[in-house]
Amino acid sequence: MNRSRQVIRFWIALSFAFTLSAKAVAAPPAPRDQVRRYNGSYWSVGLLAGLSLLENRAYSHRAGYLVGVEGRLVTVMHLFGVGLTYSHAGYNLGLDGVRIRSFRHTVAADVYVHPLFFVMLSNSWFYYALSTFHISLGTGLEITQWRPTGAPARTEADASFRLGCGMEMPLDNPHDGGAFWLGWAYQFSYMRVDTRTRASRTMSEHGFFLTLSYRTNGW
Repeated sequence: MNRSRQVIRFWIALSFAFTLSAKAVAAPPAPRDQVRRYNGSYWSVGLLAGLSLLENRAYSHRAGYLVGVEGRLVTVMHLFGVGLTYSHAGYNLGLDGVRIRSFRHTVAADVYVHPLFFVMLSNSWFYYALSTFHISLGTGLEITQWRPTGAPARTEADASFRLGCGMEMPLDNPHDGGAFWLGWAYQFSYMRVDTRTRASRTMSEHGFFLTLSYRTNGW
């Protein structure tokens, strides 16, 4: 009799343990209200790459490359945003038959305004992308390296003023806490650099580039 009770208790305990383990394995995913759904607020890190074009027409071969990284913080419904960017541009210029290798390192801070933020209320991926259209305004520190053939290399630090625009679109579901976004952007930077040549000191540039970033949904 005692042996039978022990067997029954054993099977009850085993069944109880199996039930608990099955519930743990088959536990449902976190409720949707515990996931930060996309509401326009986010922080992001990303890469950028594209073409840079010097505005100064005294030089030949004014087109160069542009690469960089950026971070951004934006409030609910894209009402306001701030960002930090590091970029590197390179040129193979020509002036009066002299080849000039020029490299520029930029550290910049920008503010972002999204004039179409209200279309987010339509709650679709198309309008999410449209609502990201932004206008940016900022300033930067420009470190320019100047390497003319047959002359000493020079490095100069200058300030720049920046104006740009751009737009992004989600590459996957933005409502699961975060998503990858692909975008395009245009950036105009105004600066003056003492190149010690006959050309004007104005070395403003136009940047055309693509961006790839990961956004983590905010509050």
